[in-house]
Amino acid sequence: GHEVFTLRHQVAEALISDHRLMTNLNLRVDRLMPDSWERIKSNLTKLDRDMVYEGIKLPMYKGENVVIALEYRSAEDRYSLFLGQNDEDLCQRVASDLMRRGYIDTPRAVYIQG
Repeated sequence: GHEVFTLRHQVAEALISDHRLMTNLNLRVDRLMPDSWERIKSNLTKLDRDMVYEGIKLPMYKGENVVIALEYRSAEDRYSLFLGQNDEDLCQRVASDLMRRGYIDTPRAVYIQG
């Protein structure tokens, strides 16, 4: 499970050095297959709260120096991880991505429940 985060960090740092990425946490783990998620999940702590938008709940986890919201894309049977420094940072990142993808119109549509 740790290898995914190690590789993501290395790629993010390379993109930052090349001025193609602003901050490390802007690079998400995407297209994560279910078996890979199961391995990663074993290294995380499930939190007692969820990120919510439009009635959809994204479970939240805590990793080493990162808070994670898990998005399951059922049409593709894969997962995507949103990463943040803390709950507020994560909420902003989730809202920005969902607005970019046209799922929500305002960042206020994303909140933490629990």
